[in-house]
Amino acid sequence: MHPARLAFRLSLLILLIGVAACGSTAAPDMEPDPGPGQNAVECAPDETECDEACVDLMADTSNCGVCARACDSGLVCDQGQCMTPQAACDLADQNDPSSNAALCESECVDLNRDIDHCGACEDGCPVGDACVM
Repeated sequence: MHPARLAFRLSLLILLIGVAACGSTAAPDMEPDPGPGQNAVECAPDETECDEACVDLMADTSNCGVCARACDSGLVCDQGQCMTPQAACDLADQNDPSSNAALCESECVDLNRDIDHCGACEDGCPVGDACVM
């Protein structure tokens, strides 16, 4: 066989072996990048991944109802909707007839169960006691 033809065949064989050996560029001990649109974060079943963080879309004021929908200043996120704290308290009373929701220090609390506001705002229970109304 002619030396030039033999060199060409060897070059072609080396090239084909190199292409066949190609694979993932990720290091063997590293996970490949999941790529855009793929969850890189494992979230609890009641949470959603928003910008690589797990959030509760029903209560997160920066991601209220959907990712990146922030509530205006002074509003809270309740059931995935931005609303005033008083509206959230009213909704809590509607959803749970056994509660006695009230707005204490800009926080909606259940006066029947909250140890810091037991029966009335600022009426705390002694240490170790439970609020039972």
